[in-house]
Order: sequence, then structure tokens, then C-alpha cells
Amino acid sequence: MNFFKKKSLSEIQISTKNSNLKKNLGSLDLIFLGIGAIVGGGIFVLSGLVSAEYTGPAIIISYCVTGFISLLMAFFYVELTTMVPSSAAIYSYSYNIFGEIIAWLAFWMILLEFATAASSVAVGWSNYFYDIVAEFLPYKFAVSPFEGGYFNIISSLLVSVLTLILFLGINLSKNTSNLLVIIKFATIFFFITFSAKYFDKENFKDFMPFGLKGLFAGGGLLFYSFNGYSLLSSAVEECRDPVRNLLHGLIFSVIIAIIIYVLTALFLNGAINYQELKNVSNPLVFVFQKHGRENIAYIVMLGAIFSMVTGLLVNMYAITRITYSIANDQLLPDFFTQLRGDAIPYISIIFTGIFVFCLSGLFPLRFLGHISSISSLINSIILLVLFVQFRRKHYRLTRILRVPYVKILLPITFCLISYLLVIQFIRNAQSIIYFWTILGWIILGSVLYFIRKIFIQKNQ
Repeated sequence: MNFFKKKSLSEIQISTKNSNLKKNLGSLDLIFLGIGAIVGGGIFVLSGLVSAEYTGPAIIISYCVTGFISLLMAFFYVELTTMVPSSAAIYSYSYNIFGEIIAWLAFWMILLEFATAASSVAVGWSNYFYDIVAEFLPYKFAVSPFEGGYFNIISSLLVSVLTLILFLGINLSKNTSNLLVIIKFATIFFFITFSAKYFDKENFKDFMPFGLKGLFAGGGLLFYSFNGYSLLSSAVEECRDPVRNLLHGLIFSVIIAIIIYVLTALFLNGAINYQELKNVSNPLVFVFQKHGRENIAYIVMLGAIFSMVTGLLVNMYAITRITYSIANDQLLPDFFTQLRGDAIPYISIIFTGIFVFCLSGLFPLRFLGHISSISSLINSIILLVLFVQFRRKHYRLTRILRVPYVKILLPITFCLISYLLVIQFIRNAQSIIYFWTILGWIILGSVLYFIRKIFIQKNQ
């Protein structure tokens, strides 16, 4: 068994070109896909938690810092993905640089990042939706066992519906996602317009109550809010012009997301004191409830319910495409490569639906958010290492976009991401739980890899 066998760039390019998936996506679709993935639970749910417990009104700076880091990461990502487009980007590049076992572990961390991100959005969505069904559904069926409940049935039902949408095909998924992104823009514009009436500069007097550590700890938790840019590579096999579409999708979606996050956080903290947001799971709605505007609160709640669906849909979509790609390399069972008549990887969709269904029903938002952020930060460090190795190993390869001042920007990005990662384990009371969760996940992935290799060897 060769655990470190490598894959050439030509093999990666051939597998992308020979994909049996339909090529229905353009640049605008990828921009919408990126915004749909990035702007979601990070603003509709976590903005209140982070403001109340980590940053205060300085969440605006946290969004700027994490947005700046994500934009830098997007440029590094663009250089790699436009050079060698692949739906399983970090996995494929790890396969080329480090070998199979490292590539598998990279995929394993990507799976954790995307699945927990999707689940956290589903749980955040359930917090908004519960306001509608509270009279009919006992609270214990709307929260996880770790919060005194039985099972979060609301989030799990949403996952089931979106699994069905993915099962029906990419055109329906694309059109659904684009429509929901438009609703998302409208909801945020509506919130900013009406919350401006209650804007009070006095709420910014205690601007950074938790200091710089709190600001960066909050930024670390918010980092997963921007992880949507890395999801776009999963759609490369369905792009009409992969290089051009990825370039536009990655850069524009991150820039637009930064603007949305900063403006929304500004008006949220201007309309209400950050201390009142403690334990509030629907901050944008709570602002208007606090000011006695129930009618406006209801409209924002409905908008948020529709808006947050895109983040879940895109994360689930990405998992289905990545597992399909990995199965083509025989690292997952062959049945993951099975396509329905209209080129839909239905086994991957079923697997994704079951996995996210269980996570969203069993675990609380805070846990899922932290695990997704930690996984995203780890994957970002892996990407930076791959970027350096690609510059050294494939320096002659044509690059559509070449990151300038890389000797300055890359160390700065690496240090910032490393600090955000470390502070996740220092400042949090539950850091030991997060540490063992990540370590346990890596060990489980290693065991499954060896089992799969033994199975393949026996059947050769």
C-alpha cells in the first residue's frame, strides 16, 4: 500500500474536463452562489452572540479583520483554482504536493467544515422559525439534547427539504439559490432602512468592552461566516468557463459580503445596546421587538427564514460534489459515483442529507459554529502551505492571476489566521471539547482511510 502516491496536475485537469456533471453555471451564478454561502448565519444569528460576549460594537472591526483575511485568502485561492480548476481544490492540490493520505485528511477536514457550517445555519434558521410554531411545538423538540431538548426537529426537517431540492437537480437548486439571495438582499436593506430610525451613537461609547483579545476571539468565531468563498471550487465541474467564472465568483462575492456584514453590524449595534443581545438567537428581529415594532419584526423574521436557506443549500451542495470527486479516486465507495439519468450524484446527496440531518438535530449552534470556524482556519493554513509549495514546484505554470507582494502578504495572512486559531482554544471555556472533537475527527478519518485501503487491496 502506497500511502503517499501523488497525482499529477494533468490527471487533476483531465478528471475535471471529463466530468459527467452538466455545465450550467456562469459567473453571475457563482457570485450568487458565493453570497448565498457567505451571508447567512454569520449575520442573522452570530452577530448578536459575538457582540454580546466577545466584541461589543467592535464587531464591526471584527468583520473588517476577518473580511480582509478572507479577501487575501480568496486571492491565494484564485491563483490556485484558476491555474488548476478542481471541484475538490484543497484535496486535489494536497494529492499533488503531499500524497494520498494527506489529501484524504484534507478532504476529511473540509467535510467537517462544510457539514458543521451547514448544520449551524440550519440550527440558526430553526431559532427564527420557532417563533412561528412556538404555540404548537414543545421547546424540547426545537433544541438539541445538549440544551435540554430531545432533538431539533425544525432544523432537521429543513435539511430534509433541501436534500430533496438537491435531488431534483442543479437547475432547480441554482434558481432556488438565486431567488433566495435576492430575498436576502431585500431583507438586509429593509433591516438597515428601518433600524436607522433607532440609531443611537451612545451605544458606541463602550466600543471595545472585551479588549483586543475579545475582538480577535470574536473574529475567529466569525471566520466561518466567510468560508463560503472556498465552496465555489466545488462547482467548477459544472461551470461553462471554469477559470473566468471562478475568478469573478470568488472575488466579488467576498467583497460584497464584507460590505453587507459591516453595514448590518453597524446598524444592529447602533439600534440596541450590545448587552441586551446576550442569549438572543434572532438579533435582527429582536431589535424591532425591543422597540415595539412587531409588524416590522415579523417581516424581518420571514426574510431571515428565507435568506438563511441559501447558506445551508450551498454548503450541502458543495459536500455532494466533493464526495463525488473523492469517490472517483476510489477513496470512498464506488456507489458515491453513481449518477441519476440527469447527471445528479444522488448517493452523495443522500449521504450529505443524512449527515447534516443528524448534526443539526443533535448539536447546539455555539458548538457547531466553533467547530466550523476552527476547521475553516485549519483548512486556510493548509491552503497557504499548498500555495507556497505550488509556487516552488510549478513556477512555470501559467497563472491567470498572480498574487503580488506575496512575501509580505502571505506571512501576514498566515500569522493572522494562526492567531485566530490559537485564540479559539485559549479564550473559550469549552476549548477542551473543541480540541478533542477535532482530534477525534482526524483519528476517525485516519482509521477509515486505512480500512478503505485494506478493502481495495483485498479486492485487487
